Amino acid sequence: MGQVSNQRSFFLAPMSQDVGLTSMALGLVRALQRDGIDVGFIKPISQPEITKGEVDLSTFFAESLCHIDTVEPIPFVTAEEKVRQGQLSALMEDVVSLVETVRGRHEVVIIEGLIPTADLQIAALLNAEMARSLTASLIPVLSAAYRDAADLAETIALAERQFAGDGEQKLAGILINKLPEGAKGARLCEDLARISTRAPLLGSVPFMPRLNAPRMLDLVNSLGLKVLRPGNLAQRVQEIVVAARSVENMVDRLRPGALVVTPGDRSDVVLASALASVRGVPLAGLLLTCGEEMPESISALIPPTWLTGLPIVSSDLDTYATTMKLAGLSSHVSIDDSERMEQVIDSIAEHVTTAALKRTIGEPRELKMPPPAFRNRLVQLARQANKRIVLPEGDEPRTLQAAVICHQKGIARCVLLGDPARIRQVADAQGLVLPDSIEIMDPEKVRERYVAPMVELRKSKGLTPQQAASQLEDTVVLGTVMLAEGDVDGLVSGAVHTTASTV
Repeated sequence: MGQVSNQRSFFLAPMSQDVGLTSMALGLVRALQRDGIDVGFIKPISQPEITKGEVDLSTFFAESLCHIDTVEPIPFVTAEEKVRQGQLSALMEDVVSLVETVRGRHEVVIIEGLIPTADLQIAALLNAEMARSLTASLIPVLSAAYRDAADLAETIALAERQFAGDGEQKLAGILINKLPEGAKGARLCEDLARISTRAPLLGSVPFMPRLNAPRMLDLVNSLGLKVLRPGNLAQRVQEIVVAARSVENMVDRLRPGALVVTPGDRSDVVLASALASVRGVPLAGLLLTCGEEMPESISALIPPTWLTGLPIVSSDLDTYATTMKLAGLSSHVSIDDSERMEQVIDSIAEHVTTAALKRTIGEPRELKMPPPAFRNRLVQLARQANKRIVLPEGDEPRTLQAAVICHQKGIARCVLLGDPARIRQVADAQGLVLPDSIEIMDPEKVRERYVAPMVELRKSKGLTPQQAASQLEDTVVLGTVMLAEGDVDGLVSGAVHTTASTV
């Protein structure tokens, strides 16, 4: 039987069903790509739920998001049949041949195993056989959900016994998903490092609820909901609010990303949701239960413009049964939700450290610059530059979101131009927490100081102080003069203003 070189091939072995295997595998791929390493990806055998003719999600996202030309996996039904016929050795030869095909194209290959389930022991068997047959370096993937350091250490020891029991295969590192956020997660990693030193920790990924948020479209398709008003079905459901109490006791739960679940005859909840939407709160949607739709008498009171973008759907089930269905909804990413999967992969890559793997891999023959590596290089350069950037459209929702991301990632020091109260109101409506490091500048308080510089800049045009003061009412003009005076290093505009106005 052929073998794959183990120095540059890594087999990701899931140690439980809830590790987020595909996300972790592609996150590792993205991290290596950012380092300029020519990395390939393969899932040799597809998951059992992928029927013949369906697209394997891991392969699809590897090709569409990581831009890797991989190969189609062996269907699970085919692999299962060969095992039952006693042809395990022949199956492993097919697996090795597939991996060798990818190995010949890339310097490094990430190999994704099968997710084990309690009622499908054959998956665990196939993982162990693939690990042995491929002789790839092993990377166990663990979930820290509801587990302490002792549990994780025991799982790592189990991985060694299960996959590297002959002593020939060593653990290249450990990937841990779903860590508690903040200090609790950091302490868990510290405790694990004291208990187990069997392999380096390559990645410790915190659990981030926002990345688990399905679209309203996913709920409609999974639960068979009826769409009454489509609105924006791409809205993300961040939390579910069941309106069991009176409106005054639940109105504070009408927050960005909230899906409001209520019987169709609760007109008070319907009206409150409409008012929240008018105020600018981007609710995920309104789900009416018990097979009832919005009463015509109430619908007539609500102008259509109030509900622009707010999806309204209905379920034939009662509120309790509907809520139970929502609670049991799969968190897996749909094949048509590339936006969410891109965010998941990027987020995981940011929490992966590749130094230990690069020592094993050695220096690449040629540094690659795929899109992730290029973007990462730009971010690193931006962090080093530490520039102060003015954003004239300071109260625009997308501008606020971008500013928050810039400060969280240390890309730039943003200055938001606009009325501070309005900026905070919009941020609150969007569910954004403005970091203390973001500077908010009130144009009313700073405009006067730029009148004289603008008159000087435009003296050849005969600009008067009165004309300059009038033009500086436009925050883009104000930001431009700030740039000309050297008070900021750059200006970004165009979310509201046209390109011509900005330029």
